[in-house]
Amino acid sequence: TISGMRPPAILFAGALALGSFASAQKLPAPDGSDRIVQLHDADAWLERALERHADQPDANPRSRRRRLDGMARFARAFAPGGLAAGSDVAPLADRYLTALATAPQQAWITQLLRWHVQEPQYHVDLQLREFEVDRAGFEALVAPLLSDSRPSTEPSAQQPATAALDAKAANALVASLQQRDGCAAGPSPRALLEPFAGWSLELGQHLGYVKDYHVEVQAASVTARPIHATVFDGLRLEAVCARLTDGRCGVALELTRSEVEQPFAKFETTIGVDKKVSIDLPSVASQRSTPTLRIDDGGAVVFAIEHEERRAWHVYVVRCRTR
Repeated sequence: TISGMRPPAILFAGALALGSFASAQKLPAPDGSDRIVQLHDADAWLERALERHADQPDANPRSRRRRLDGMARFARAFAPGGLAAGSDVAPLADRYLTALATAPQQAWITQLLRWHVQEPQYHVDLQLREFEVDRAGFEALVAPLLSDSRPSTEPSAQQPATAALDAKAANALVASLQQRDGCAAGPSPRALLEPFAGWSLELGQHLGYVKDYHVEVQAASVTARPIHATVFDGLRLEAVCARLTDGRCGVALELTRSEVEQPFAKFETTIGVDKKVSIDLPSVASQRSTPTLRIDDGGAVVFAIEHEERRAWHVYVVRCRTR
């Protein structure tokens, strides 16, 4: 899951939220640390965000919760300094965000909410372009950009090194990748999103296979009915984005690439005396990345994830503009 399990302190905060929090809204963390459990009222922002959809199903309580989920995920991704282990931000009662975090992080969440109530409403135009690039192309075109970015933490598949590009530099990089031998362009999804509204997309196909058999024995006869399942082959993308309080666009991505080996391996067996059947044994290699991107409005960010088996890199160029 994106959010994972909630720390006990968050559950503690939720239990108190409509009681003790109603007046104080803050409590010291139950573990005695310097963190604070705080309740943030998001009702003003939710009402403003949904007022344009008053006559549509999007205005129902489920939509409020979906937007709160998106803001909570956004806050977890972009809280200044990063949330410490055991800290969290979670939605509560279709109206609140409960946060276990430091005082500066709580102040940032308050500012983020206030900013989105006071500022003009906007949409985020988000586009992702993917390329599979051989190692020579990566070293020539992409590695120099990433080496200049000086990442604050050691890059990994979960948090790869990134480099900020203006629109001109992004166009030049995309053109170079498209023209280079040993480079294959992948999908290029694009969406116009409301702030904190999640975007989920699958680019690929679900492959059916025989997982098992349901066997029925009646007198001297045996019936075996196949049980079917599917496995996904392709790219799953999830994103939540909004303006940060410094004017840049924040984009929290989750990319999961699954590659299914085909044809499926098969296991053959016999049911009953002489009824031969086979079961498919799909082999799936998956790679997951959760980059957190800060993009100048109208600019782009490039990052890359190594595909060791293919001796290649998946290069992503993410553009973001608000309207």
